[in-house]
Amino acid sequence: MKKMMTQNIVRGISCGVLALTLTATGAQAQDGKIKLLITTIETPDTRTDHLLAPVPIPPYSAPHSNADLQKLSGARLEEAQKENAKTAQAYREICSRVLFNEYERRVKRQDEIAQKAKNTVVGRNLTMARDWVISALMSNTECKSLFDIISRIDIKEGLREEIFNGKDPLDVENGTYFVKIVVDDPDEDKSPQTPLGGGYSVGKVTTKQLITIHIQDFNNKFIFSQDFTNAISEGVSNFKPEASSDRLKQNLRECFKKAAEGMAEDFSVKLTIRLKGPKGDTEFDPDDAIVTLNGKKVSLDTPITCVKGKHLVEVEMDGYETFTIEYDLSKESGKVTKTITPKSNSVKLTLKLKGPKGDTDFDADYAMVTLNDKKVSLDKSITCEKGEHEVKVEMDGYETLTVTFDFSKEDGNVTETLILKKAKNAE
Repeated sequence: MKKMMTQNIVRGISCGVLALTLTATGAQAQDGKIKLLITTIETPDTRTDHLLAPVPIPPYSAPHSNADLQKLSGARLEEAQKENAKTAQAYREICSRVLFNEYERRVKRQDEIAQKAKNTVVGRNLTMARDWVISALMSNTECKSLFDIISRIDIKEGLREEIFNGKDPLDVENGTYFVKIVVDDPDEDKSPQTPLGGGYSVGKVTTKQLITIHIQDFNNKFIFSQDFTNAISEGVSNFKPEASSDRLKQNLRECFKKAAEGMAEDFSVKLTIRLKGPKGDTEFDPDDAIVTLNGKKVSLDTPITCVKGKHLVEVEMDGYETFTIEYDLSKESGKVTKTITPKSNSVKLTLKLKGPKGDTDFDADYAMVTLNDKKVSLDKSITCEKGEHEVKVEMDGYETLTVTFDFSKEDGNVTETLILKKAKNAE
């Protein structure tokens, strides 16, 4: 398979070449998937080239820029924000009308296209090709996790609002791609037949199928182009000189499966998330963590197929601060590993106690030490959350000592040494 990343890809058009056009909305849905809108299946003699012409989207400009909004306050700011929201909604409606009028126009032409294509080799399978493409994409585990397949029926059932509602108007044009799958007529290679006697001879015919996927944006720029081929050999004889129609269908379906794999590879990355404990934290165990990707729980050290784009990772773990980070994987490819080091939300506190200078009779074992009103031991590590903590020391013959420590900015092991003073009546 050959992959080309160029804007100057021109494919010759010949009778019997089938073109399947889909529309991929690159802006991810809330569930992180890409929507593929299946519009038309055509042959070149029905002028498929016009389908890749840019759809005219009017320019968008907010009444008030972000810089202007920062200079406003109070009622004037609220009024300006409402004006921006109203203009954005109007722009979304314009984009919706322009795009979906185009989609519906293509859908209406489908019957006419099918009629013209029915006499071509590939065109005879045109009715089933749509189902085969959907089946290939949805049978591929990775494609199923990446794409939402939208049929022409769904377009009339609120898809317009679903796609554009709440989206930044500037993302609409950049978030849509046209995916064109061009299917050539099968190429047959027949070997000479071998006579077996009795007027019977046998041979072999190899049928090769070629599919090319072109992905373009609204400005006709090629994003991706890749060829997929499949070949099937079949025995023939002088009584059955041609390859069976079932073989032709099987070949085409195998090509669609390979195309699905290629699309999945192009639109996705394999993300592996790893956890590493803070330096010196010998008790850190990543198995205790709950890790989510876009709100869904995932496993550590396991490749996860996800759409190229932005993804939110959150790590929750007892004894550690909740860690949230957004990764932009738009320009990544293949395997990507991200290592996260959670920060502990606790410290290991060790309390030590000393007597006044020169006090040879001082014995810390007689002291009562409490941490937040709970009795604790001296010279032993105590796990406590970051923040303020009150330590109180009481001991006969010495003044009661109360100290508040703030460990909000501390990490790891912390040692605090307390020094008692002799009680005035004991001096």
